[in-house]
Amino acid sequence: MTVQGIIFDLGWTLVDFVADYEREVEPRRIAALGACLARYGLPIEAPDLYRRFQAHQQILREVGTPLLYEYPARLALLRALREALPDGLPDSLLDSAHQALYALLADYWEPYEDTFETVERLREAGYRLAILSNTNDDSHVRRIVDRSGLRPWFDPIHTSAGLGLRKPHPRPFRLILETWALPPSEVVVVGDTLSADVLGAHRAGMRAIWVHRFSPISDNAEHEGRIIPEAVVERLGELPGVITGW
Repeated sequence: MTVQGIIFDLGWTLVDFVADYEREVEPRRIAALGACLARYGLPIEAPDLYRRFQAHQQILREVGTPLLYEYPARLALLRALREALPDGLPDSLLDSAHQALYALLADYWEPYEDTFETVERLREAGYRLAILSNTNDDSHVRRIVDRSGLRPWFDPIHTSAGLGLRKPHPRPFRLILETWALPPSEVVVVGDTLSADVLGAHRAGMRAIWVHRFSPISDNAEHEGRIIPEAVVERLGELPGVITGW
């Protein structure tokens, strides 16, 4: 059946992370958190609070992942702050600390060289385009989309943090189908992760195209040969030809 809509993953599908996280990004996040704490005059060391935050993120991830729940980063941060400040939090501290940790992250994501050319070709061909991204912070993804200039091409844009469910749960995919009023047979999923994008597409009754490139957080090696996409591409620029062929 003819494809009418395309659901894209974001990270390592449409955009690439272009920095060394531990050497470049993490120190900036900790410094920004320290500046935030200093404004409140709080007796907390930023590296200690950051470690607590990371630990609570890991706990929530371990609890949520088997159920495909997405617990937001703000919950981990709130738990870390309450742990470090058991006598109570100053007003607006949670919002300020969250902003400090996440506002700068979008600076390190850049569209691939063929991203805009590809989505423009797809839109001109009449396809409807959406983004569905696994993340524990909805605002982070929306900053990436806006900073990268991608928003005009995609509607809707959903995240696991915003919906509370992670790919490959079929419900986020079906929500987009309902928004578009299209059957699964007329929508294809494009992403870099077999266990999230491709498996999620299949669970929702859709076909999937695997963008076969490096992703540091994927478990593709574990699932290659077991989760089989309907097509594989090395570059986004190959998509229009593959989809037209269907």
